[in-house]
Order: sequence, then C-alpha cells, then structure tokens
Amino acid sequence: MRGFRITAPGRKVQNKGFHQSVTHREQAFMALSEPSALLSSSQDTARLALRPPLVSDREAMFELHADPVANRFSPSGPLNSREASQALLQCWLNHWQSQGFGYWAIAGRDRPEDLIGFGGVMRRSVGGVTGLYLYFRFRPQNWGQGLASEMALAALELAFERLH
Repeated sequence: MRGFRITAPGRKVQNKGFHQSVTHREQAFMALSEPSALLSSSQDTARLALRPPLVSDREAMFELHADPVANRFSPSGPLNSREASQALLQCWLNHWQSQGFGYWAIAGRDRPEDLIGFGGVMRRSVGGVTGLYLYFRFRPQNWGQGLASEMALAALELAFERLH
C-alpha cells in the first residue's frame, strides 16, 4: 500500500510510501472550502470510467474485497462475509449522500459494465486524525498497468481544482 505526498505548487504528486506522515496529506486537503463540491459524480480518464458505487455493485465489491490476493497489502485483510461487504458499501453510499463525493466504482472505458476496482478519496478518521484519504483496490489481473495511478491522479486533480 502506498501513500501520496501532495504539493500544491505545480500540482505534483510524489509516491512516498505508506508510512509517510498523514499531516502532509491532511494539510493539503484542509484548504478545501466545500468538501461536497470536491468531486463530480462520474468522470472518465484516458482508460477508466469512474462513477459512484451502486447497491447493485455489492457482489463485485464482495468478490474483490474477499480476494486474499487483491487484499495482500490491506492491513485488515480480506473481508470474510457478504454482510461485511454490504456494510462497507453502505458506508460508502452514505458518504456520497452526505458529502457529495467518495470512492468510485472503476471500470475500463472500453467495458464500463465490468468493474475492475474501487477507489478515490473519502473523508475518514483514522487514529484520531480526520482528513481525506486516498484509497484503491483493483482486481489482480489489472495490476501493473498504472490504473491506480491514473485513478489517483484524477481524484487529486479534482481535489486541487477546488482549492482556493
């Protein structure tokens, strides 16, 4: 799992590893005036279709989040039940409802009906620190193609467009 150091001048993103201090990310995002205006609901990148998750995504979400290979770098490991997956999906849907942004369901632009992952930014509190957290999870067959970076850059670019 990797973290990102965000620097506003020039909008550069530097991969610094997971243990990088949360305060750098938090300081960059705290300048956002309206969190609900952070991300539009759907967006396309060069290769990806990004959209809010739907209740109908629950099976794809469970398959991905229960896969031990896909969750090899997850501190909490794979989900062990459909109920846990449903609760996670409901949390994400609630975030979209209350904040107007959140983690996306991700598909290839050429096959928008086939989900390959989930990711984006969402407001969370981890270890008593509240901020926007970048997250991604892709099917292992889609690793090594730069898709997580492409999605992350889209999420961060939208975040920086809302900075005042």
